[in-house]
Amino acid sequence: MPIKQLSEYGIVPTWDLGAIFFVFVLIVFYEVSSGKNKTILSLIGSYFSFGVVRFFPYWGIIANLSGTKEFYFEMIAFWVFSIAFSFLLSRSASKSIFSFPKIKISHFFQALIFAILQTGLLAAISLSFLPEEQHSNLSPIVLEIFLKQPFNFLWVFLPIVGLSIFGTKKSRDL
Repeated sequence: MPIKQLSEYGIVPTWDLGAIFFVFVLIVFYEVSSGKNKTILSLIGSYFSFGVVRFFPYWGIIANLSGTKEFYFEMIAFWVFSIAFSFLLSRSASKSIFSFPKIKISHFFQALIFAILQTGLLAAISLSFLPEEQHSNLSPIVLEIFLKQPFNFLWVFLPIVGLSIFGTKKSRDL
């Protein structure tokens, strides 16, 4: 589709949209190749890291000592904790980062759904750390999909619904 046609729908390719799309593709590839249960553990790790980062009381002190804005530390810490919790929750993650386990087709689609939900959750949480004055630097579609209601709520709520519906049964792809 030419750029002219995309802009008619209010979608203008910008750096933030390109970065989110690139990260989306990487995360979906990793999550689908890891299997359903590792994807679920990664999703749970994202919730853990959000709780740790959001309620850490010393971001202001760290930002003042370094002379850097607080949201940079929050965003970096969120990604570091997300990766760390994912690896900690999945003891054998280092052995299978790029392995493609033999899975049923239904597990593939469940892993794909969880990967999409995981990516949306990570984007919504990461962008939520930006201060309000930085929101004007984002494209309107990114702002609408990840930072405004009801989408912001849905990115947090839908993975929980997915975990409730698909859940984890005894599976061998952990």
